[in-house]
Amino acid sequence: MSEYCEENFANVLKDKLEFFKKMEYQIELVEDMEGENNERVKVEMHLYDCIVIKGLNTDRKKNLSEKDYKVCNDIDDMGFISYIPNYLSDMTNFKTKEQAEEKLKLEFKNVKK
Repeated sequence: MSEYCEENFANVLKDKLEFFKKMEYQIELVEDMEGENNERVKVEMHLYDCIVIKGLNTDRKKNLSEKDYKVCNDIDDMGFISYIPNYLSDMTNFKTKEQAEEKLKLEFKNVKK
């Protein structure tokens, strides 16, 4: 499960399975890779309704508390939400434009274009 699921979701799911095990339920997990006409299931994804969140780490333990971010919707009703750390949005933390740019580069170095 850890391979296919986000860490917190996998942990909750494992806890639930342990609970069911203690209750003596029998659970069978099957990965069916032959969906139609004995051919492997094609991997595809369709996004019909989604929310894009930027500025947070997928490892939730590395995120700050919600009060430590300025939260804003870049485009109303489009499901695009930005979490900007308060220390980055407070211009008094920087003495020069160059220091601000360097801090932003360090903060977002893992963001891919």
